[in-house]
Amino acid sequence: MKKYFAIIALLTVSFNINAATLQDSQLQTVTGQNFTHNLNGPASNGSGGVLTVTTRGDFYEGGQFNESYDVSIDGITLGAGISFDTTGAYDVTTTTFNDHTFSMNFLLSGAQMSLIMQDLLAVVLVDFGSGMNVFNAAFGSTVSLNYNSVSAVPVPAALFMLAPALLGFFGFRRNMQA
Repeated sequence: MKKYFAIIALLTVSFNINAATLQDSQLQTVTGQNFTHNLNGPASNGSGGVLTVTTRGDFYEGGQFNESYDVSIDGITLGAGISFDTTGAYDVTTTTFNDHTFSMNFLLSGAQMSLIMQDLLAVVLVDFGSGMNVFNAAFGSTVSLNYNSVSAVPVPAALFMLAPALLGFFGFRRNMQA
C-alpha cells in the first residue's frame, strides 16, 4: 500500500527540464570601462553550465596584445589576469590591426550553477583594465550563460479527482484478495 501512495505522490508533482540561455551585451563608452552584466533567469537543475564571454576591442599595441582581463560571476572568480597573448585559449577574429574579437568559454560545475542561480540573477563582471581604447562604436562585451533549468509544471485538476478513484480501486482489490 505504501508503494501506491508513493506513486500517487509522484504523480501530483512533476517538473520539466528546459535549456536556458541568458545573454547581455553592452557597448564600450569610455577607455578602460568595466562591464557588469545582469542575467535574470530560472533556477538551475544542478547540472553544470557554460559562460561564454565575447569581447571586441582595441587590444593591440606596438605589435602585441597589451591587455588582460578578469571575469567573475556572482563573486566567483573564473579568470584573473587572462592575457590576450594566450595562444589557443580564445576564438579570435581580427577585423583590422586594432579591432579584434575574442571569445572564451568558462565551464561551471553543477554546484556553482545552483549557487549562482539560487536568487534567479547572475551578475557577471568583465574587467578589461585601463588600456582598452574606445576606437570603434561596436566595441564592447557580450556574455552568454547556457545551463539546464527547472520549472514546475502545473498539475491538472483532473489528477486530484483521479487519485481518490485509484485509491478506491486499490482498496477494492485488496478486499477481494483477503
